[in-house]
Amino acid sequence: MRDVESPGTVVSSEVDVELSEDSEVDVELSEDSEVDVELSDDSEVDVELSEDSEVDVELSGDSEVDVELSEDSEVDVELSEDSEVEDVLSEDSEVDVELSEDSEVDVELSEDSEVDVELSEDSEVDVELSEDSEVEDVLSEDSEVDVELSEDSEVDVELSEDSDVDVELSEDSDVDVELSEDSEVDVELSGDSEVDVELSEDSEVDVELSEDSDVDVELSEDSEVDDVLSEDSEVDVELSGDSEVDVEVSGDPEVDVELSEDSEVDVELSEDSEVDVELSEDSDVDVELSEDSEVEDVLSEDSEVDVELSGDSEVDVELSEDSEVDVELSEDSEVDDVLSEDSEVDVELSGDSEVDVELSEDSEVDVELSEDSEVDVELSEDSEVDVELSEDSEVDVELSEDSEVDVELSEDSDVDVELSEDSDVDVELSEDSEVDVELSEASEVDVELSEDSEVDVELSEDSEVDVELSEDSEVDVELSGDSEVDVELSEDSEVDVELSEDSEVDVELSGDSEVDVELSEDSEVDVELSEDSEVEDVLSEDSEVDVELSGDSEVDVEVSGDSEVDVELSGDSEVEDVLSDDSEVDVELSEDPEGVVVLSEESVESEEVVVPSDDTVMQVSELVVEEGDSVEV
Repeated sequence: MRDVESPGTVVSSEVDVELSEDSEVDVELSEDSEVDVELSDDSEVDVELSEDSEVDVELSGDSEVDVELSEDSEVDVELSEDSEVEDVLSEDSEVDVELSEDSEVDVELSEDSEVDVELSEDSEVDVELSEDSEVEDVLSEDSEVDVELSEDSEVDVELSEDSDVDVELSEDSDVDVELSEDSEVDVELSGDSEVDVELSEDSEVDVELSEDSDVDVELSEDSEVDDVLSEDSEVDVELSGDSEVDVEVSGDPEVDVELSEDSEVDVELSEDSEVDVELSEDSDVDVELSEDSEVEDVLSEDSEVDVELSGDSEVDVELSEDSEVDVELSEDSEVDDVLSEDSEVDVELSGDSEVDVELSEDSEVDVELSEDSEVDVELSEDSEVDVELSEDSEVDVELSEDSEVDVELSEDSDVDVELSEDSDVDVELSEDSEVDVELSEASEVDVELSEDSEVDVELSEDSEVDVELSEDSEVDVELSGDSEVDVELSEDSEVDVELSEDSEVDVELSGDSEVDVELSEDSEVDVELSEDSEVEDVLSEDSEVDVELSGDSEVDVEVSGDSEVDVELSGDSEVEDVLSDDSEVDVELSEDPEGVVVLSEESVESEEVVVPSDDTVMQVSELVVEEGDSVEV
């Protein structure tokens, strides 16, 4: 046992690294550092940079790169052959990028790519996608997004505060854009495209559509819309202040309408109105109701219904054969929908609303709820559900066979989701939210929670879960069968994770967090803890654990069967490791930490023990190192 003084901090360093064939590199840089890395053949690189750092990375052959940047950082990454990076990918790749403070990201994707981007404070993102691409962007504060999509692309963009969005779509593209506060949107669509745009406060929208396009635009407060449409285009625009109305009815009226063969009806009702509508053969109906209104619709054969209700309204809708229903409800509204065969339902509820929706065969449901809303949705066979909830909302969703669910919850929301067979679930929760998710067979779940949230997730067979929690959050995750879990926690969070069969878990905790992890069979766990965090890990059979702790942290790690453990501690940290069977432990301690490493079986005397700080006590007994392995402390 020896005490060794830590070396001085390295400033303005340069590192050139070339790796080949199953290499691993962990790099930590600080203060004006430069790193050039070239990897080939199944390489892994973890890079953490801070303060004006630059990283150039070129990867080829099933490579993985995790990059975290802060304060004016730049990252240029070129990948080829099924590579994964949280930055730039090509050919069936995934990209998760988190940037803060004046960051720049250039991303080019092709062939079935996915991009999740979160930007804050004067960020710029250029994205080019082609062939079945998906992009989800969340931007805030003076952000710019340029997106070019082609061939069955989807883009969900949420912008706030002086944002610019340029979007070019072609061939069956979908774009959902929500803008607020001095936003600009330029959209060019061609080939059966759909655009839903909601703008508020000095917004501008330029839209050019061609070939069977649909555009729904809601503007408020000094808005401008320039539309150029051609070939069977439809545009629904709602403006507040200077609106235009085709039909106005008031004073307890009754309206019975029967339409057939390509009919259009625009109806606005107020004060205890009743409307019975029967449509057949390609009919369109736009209905706006207010104050205790009732609407009963029976539609068949390519019908469209747009309904806006307010004030204790009831809507019963039965659709069959390629029907579309847009419903907006407010104040104690109820909607019962039964849809079948390629149906679409857009529902917006506010004020103690209830929605029961049953869909089958290629159905789509967009639901926006606010104020004590309830939504029960049952989908089967290639269904899509977009749900936005606020204020004490409940959502029960059952999906089967290639389903997608996007859920945004706020203020005491409950979400129960059951998915089976290649399902996608995106969930955003805030303020005392609960999410119960059961997935089976290649499912994906993205969950963002804030303020006293709870998440119970059960996954089986090739599942992926991304969870971000903040403020007193709880996450229970059970995975089996090639599962992946990414968890970010902050402020008094708890995470219970049970993994089996080739599972991966990435966990970031801060603020009195607890993590219980049980892994078996080729599992990987990356854990970052700060401020009074606790981690208890039980690993078996080819497991990997990366743990970073700071601020009175405790780590208990038991590893058996070709395991690897990387631990970085700072600030009165404690580490107790029990390793057996060809295990590797890399430990970096700073600020009076205590580390105890116990290895069983054959004893081998350690030739070198390096402690990176003063007044540190290291106890090393029964060091076991089999041939070809190493233990570094």
